[in-house]
Amino acid sequence: MGLHNLTSLFLVLAHVVDIEDVCSKLLELYSDVGNSSQEFFRRRMFWKAILALCILYVQRRIDISPLADRMSILFQEACNELQHSRISVDSRSELWRLFRIYLEGVQDVIESSEQFDLHEDKLIGDGFQDLLNLSRDSELVYIFNFLQTIFTKHRIAHRRILQCGGQVSKLTGLSNALWKSAYSFVKQRCSSATSHNLPQLADVAASFTLLAINFLPGQNTGIRERFFDCFQFFGWSDQVDVNVSCRFLCHMLPNQSVIEKLSSDFPDFERSIIKSWFRMAWYLDSTSDCMQELARQISKLTAFISVFRQANTDVPDCSNCPVQFIKALGRGYTALPLDIHRRMEYRTKALDFFGDVVKHCTTKDSTNQEQANLVYNLAGHILKYCAQLTYVKSNAYCLFPIILEKLCLPRSVLTSKDLPPYLTSSLKQFLHLFIQGLSQLDFRRDPYLQRKLREIVIHHLPRFQRVTSVVLVASVSSVHPIVKSLSSSYRDAVSDDASAFRLHLIEIVKEEFLRDFNSPDSLKALSFLISVEENMKNPVEISKDAELLLPMCLNRLLVTGNISEKELVTHLRGLLLDAYKTIPSSSPLLNGVRSALRDFLGNIRLYQSRVFKVLESVALAQPSLIVDLIPFMTEAVKSYELRKDVAIDRQLGMNYFVFLSSLGEAGDAEKVKLMQDKSRST
Repeated sequence: MGLHNLTSLFLVLAHVVDIEDVCSKLLELYSDVGNSSQEFFRRRMFWKAILALCILYVQRRIDISPLADRMSILFQEACNELQHSRISVDSRSELWRLFRIYLEGVQDVIESSEQFDLHEDKLIGDGFQDLLNLSRDSELVYIFNFLQTIFTKHRIAHRRILQCGGQVSKLTGLSNALWKSAYSFVKQRCSSATSHNLPQLADVAASFTLLAINFLPGQNTGIRERFFDCFQFFGWSDQVDVNVSCRFLCHMLPNQSVIEKLSSDFPDFERSIIKSWFRMAWYLDSTSDCMQELARQISKLTAFISVFRQANTDVPDCSNCPVQFIKALGRGYTALPLDIHRRMEYRTKALDFFGDVVKHCTTKDSTNQEQANLVYNLAGHILKYCAQLTYVKSNAYCLFPIILEKLCLPRSVLTSKDLPPYLTSSLKQFLHLFIQGLSQLDFRRDPYLQRKLREIVIHHLPRFQRVTSVVLVASVSSVHPIVKSLSSSYRDAVSDDASAFRLHLIEIVKEEFLRDFNSPDSLKALSFLISVEENMKNPVEISKDAELLLPMCLNRLLVTGNISEKELVTHLRGLLLDAYKTIPSSSPLLNGVRSALRDFLGNIRLYQSRVFKVLESVALAQPSLIVDLIPFMTEAVKSYELRKDVAIDRQLGMNYFVFLSSLGEAGDAEKVKLMQDKSRST
């Protein structure tokens, strides 16, 4: 207590007598008393007193070197104690009480100074770098806030000196101290896996980059970075965590002096910034505050605006901006004239914006659902809207097949039925985008595209179709990603390309799941087809599907004994036949289904009267189709009668007569004709 009172007395005297003499006497007293590392109370008192004297020195424009040198030694000793591996929790806590005293005191000294020409920079010495390396994240936040205060004071002093026409060289001591003590640590920490836990890192990185505009690191700092080196590293280096780069660019881009400096040092900087922003979109939610702010700044860049202008599209708002950018790139490419050189040049620039897509498609944390969704969403939109841009048939290493195989058909999909939950969820949400990308290419003539589409259907249709009866079809299969991929067919007007793709995909489903009557996934395939047809609006398009599917439906109704399958097939057949209600009987659209029904009559040889039972349901739904079939049915029955015994012939003929009775006047007329033929033959 006596030492505390004595210290207070010396500080009071320092205000009224020779301060340097008082300071000398006080330091002698502290040297005599000693500085035991265990007496933290005494050390805190020493540190507060010395820092208070520093403030008085600065206020009276006296060089603080003696005090700063002494304080730096004490600070370095405390940092050395922190390095001990066996330091107790209590000792660490006490040391950090000292460090806070030091940081607050140095901050007060800096804020008291006007020109920084009294060796204030000595207070930020070698020990400061040690403290950074030894601090935990929660402790680093305190240090970074301290640094930001010093940077701000330095910038204010610089502006004031310029306004007064003074010498800015007075500020180089403090700027060099900042470069030497903190820059290397900040640069290294921005590359670490845990940098996203410290948003203040980006703030300090931005301050160093701003500092480099007017105050480059001196020779004695060991730092050789220039302004553009700093901007390039923190702004778009792959070594730096995207969270840091995003926040860093949000600080930098609104600053006019930064833009002017970039324009003079690196005229093509805008493309690199856009590329960096797109890299962030693989890892950061575009709706987050930081990404939305960055999107606002990016949307002002000339290079960004030109992409949308070339696509004849307005620059979008900040929400979902990366997807809008992808769409604009794709539209810009398709709008180009068929000039191979211009298209190659455009493709090169667009792919440069996308960056290292293969690297980004390999998620850092494969169990992170949010991260996987970001990757699948962005990659899916690239394939959907930039399919022609990313697929070059002559280039085995083009982007389209790499993305498709890495995300939709990875080894885990091809070799295992059970996928990790994150992968299953992402595929279910975004697989339709990849398939829609395939539909934009020449799948009809490209064996590779045909093969990949078939693999997607084989592996993913059963994976997401969880139905076992017709009751569940609508509720489950309506969200199936392959059903969603055919959305272009669910309009009133369907393009020829959309129609051709749908028919091609249906043909794959039919061949892979419905050719074999014992296929374990046939119910899922039928449920899938029902979902597709239920979403269709154009009867002409449904009639095209019917040419492919109606024969399969009739054959399955003829053979199957499975009640669930019969329900599904009956429902599908009804959807297909309903389309013909609005189509005139003279339309050539009916030719295909008529041909299919004629072929179905060939089953009489094996199934006799069961064929008519299947056709009865067709007659109820669309009588005109069966009426047109009467001559061919009669011919099939007569042909069969020539080969079989009388008993069977009589039963088949009787069933055929009953069936004709259900066909109205045309059926009755055919019955009369058959009876007359029979009379003449007898």
